[in-house]
Amino acid sequence: MLLAVIGILGLERLLTGSPVWRRIARWGWGLLLAYSIVFNLLASVEAHAVANYLVGNSFLHQERVDEAVERFQKALALEPESAYSRVGLGIAYCKIGRVDEAIILFQKALEIEPNSAEAQYDLGCGLLQIGRGDEAIIHFQKALEIEPDFPEARDSAENNNMAWSFATNPEDSKRNGTLAVKLAEDACQRTQYKETIMVGTLAAAYAEAGRFDEAISTARKACALASQSGNQELLQKNQELLALYLKHQPYRDRQANTHK
Repeated sequence: MLLAVIGILGLERLLTGSPVWRRIARWGWGLLLAYSIVFNLLASVEAHAVANYLVGNSFLHQERVDEAVERFQKALALEPESAYSRVGLGIAYCKIGRVDEAIILFQKALEIEPNSAEAQYDLGCGLLQIGRGDEAIIHFQKALEIEPDFPEARDSAENNNMAWSFATNPEDSKRNGTLAVKLAEDACQRTQYKETIMVGTLAAAYAEAGRFDEAISTARKACALASQSGNQELLQKNQELLALYLKHQPYRDRQANTHK
């Protein structure tokens, strides 16, 4: 902005003998000055929006959800067409039970940015949370089409819960063995196959996908982990699941419409 003012003054000195060109110069430099002011204002607004989003995301990871909501709302007020701020606010809303509002935010984010794997994935999470698993599957599949490794960026426990639901839901339309295996394998890989519950989920996913040899060997691994930890309840549960897989029968969980 300062350079524009200096330029105006300098050019006017050079054109002191030409009133017409002085007017043209003033008009041109005036436009440049106005553009400079508008550009700086817009850049400032965008910078503040990004700053609020980043702080909100930090609060979200710290489970300071109310503060995260406030920051995401500020970011959206500054930049209403921001897909990532809508996704952030939607995730925060899901954490405090405002799932219907979150779904609307995810849907709007996808209108703005159709190729956002994160928005597709989080919309699937929201739909799954309210029992619309058949619709959730569609959005998880779209997220994987856009970015095949996207589940690796998410929480392993969250992936495990969704894998369990997609593997064991009693409603046919809400199961997807391939997707369940993808999510469960990711959760197990990131926990080095040392978490009994996650290994058990992977066994259930293999069974749903018709991969019973792998389901049996994985269920035996889950039983061994439960036995090593001394958790008799988990051991008994996984032994019951193993017995089903040995008969080439997948497991159906009546409570799997949301999370495990």
